Amino acid sequence: MSRPWLMGIDLGGSGVRCLLVNRETGATEGSACPWRFSPAPGTFGTGFDLDLAALYAAVGRASRVALAAAGSDGSDVEALAISAMRFSNVILDASGKALMAVPNTDARAAGECFDIAGRWGQALLETTGSPPLPMHAGARLHWLRQSDPQAFARAATVYGCGEWLAHQLCGVRAMDATQASASGLFCLRTTEWAWDLIDEMALPRSLFPEIVLSGARLGELSGQAREHLGLAGDVSVVMGGADTQLSLFGSAAT
Repeated sequence: MSRPWLMGIDLGGSGVRCLLVNRETGATEGSACPWRFSPAPGTFGTGFDLDLAALYAAVGRASRVALAAAGSDGSDVEALAISAMRFSNVILDASGKALMAVPNTDARAAGECFDIAGRWGQALLETTGSPPLPMHAGARLHWLRQSDPQAFARAATVYGCGEWLAHQLCGVRAMDATQASASGLFCLRTTEWAWDLIDEMALPRSLFPEIVLSGARLGELSGQAREHLGLAGDVSVVMGGADTQLSLFGSAAT
């Protein structure tokens, strides 16, 4: 049976989008499901929270709307990949419970960012290509350690929202270089985590997922995920990446 459709899921600042591309005919169908981020209590307007349950529900709705527009019953989709905003973070404990989930507009770690800049700013700039920013995972991990030491002690994985979704869909713990480079803790020369700086900041190495190339197959969509998205059969989950870099690639601007 022909399975010509490929699915792209985009987690953006204004909502979830789903794109279906028919690689045989070139036809496309898409859908969008808007969202807004809630201000985080106690952050004086600098922090915003990401509702992961709402995110996951929106992904399911967007997928089903796009499939309906394409006249697909979900059995003719071969693979999917995820594009996501940079500078979002989801920090999980070992059971998969979210200890912190924030979008790219969250700047609650501004104070911690100033501290990081004073201690490691030049080294971070030379290694990562970016000065320290409040939206970096490093600053947010420092914020969590200062504001809730017990939660920080339980932290097991730091993701962006796209990697979190991929993990929900296929159970694989990984991140690509485009998203890792938005963490403030990724070495551009080695295309690996900046382990020396991570050690200096006393951040556990175990927090950081394996780096996997964008375009590599991560795994197979789980049964629960297939049902949620309205898909059927064996569907490959492929590593996507950061929305900015992927949009440049898609427009042949690289």
